[in-house]
Amino acid sequence: MKRPCFTLVELLVVIAIITLLVALSIGVLRNSKQRTKSLLCMSRIKQLAVGLTMYEEDNQTFPYGFRYEFAPPPGGYPGSPAYDKLGWWWFHSMQGYGDTNGAIFCCPSKSLSLSRLKRCILYGNYGVNSSICKSPSDAQSRSEEFAGSPLAGGDIPQPSRTLLIVDSGYSI
Repeated sequence: MKRPCFTLVELLVVIAIITLLVALSIGVLRNSKQRTKSLLCMSRIKQLAVGLTMYEEDNQTFPYGFRYEFAPPPGGYPGSPAYDKLGWWWFHSMQGYGDTNGAIFCCPSKSLSLSRLKRCILYGNYGVNSSICKSPSDAQSRSEEFAGSPLAGGDIPQPSRTLLIVDSGYSI
């Protein structure tokens, strides 16, 4: 009497089907992970834009993009002294405007090759429009367009067509 069991062909077909289903599910999971990061990024940019707008309403001007200060900002100077200027950046002025904890300034898709810069907020995260959030003349020597006093909301020529904050930051 023959024992009921799988033949070799049936076993190979089952293994092939399982492999195909696993391959399809990995692609779907990867896409959903990217979509989640994208939605989180959009949400953070919107929160930062609302915080910058609240700052502008209270102070009648946007914050400086960067300014020299003798006293270090809360948490110390961001960046690497080898690459960055030491001073106060726009995000230091955002304390108290919306839900501006440390995580909101970090891009969820941040990817850097140098491990020593992965925790640095200046690399691979968000940036403000330097034409709006200008720096004092002594802090910015590259272009006159980015030096001076920050603009007020009414000073922006086409506000609906102007980016205030973007997913940017530089990376090395």
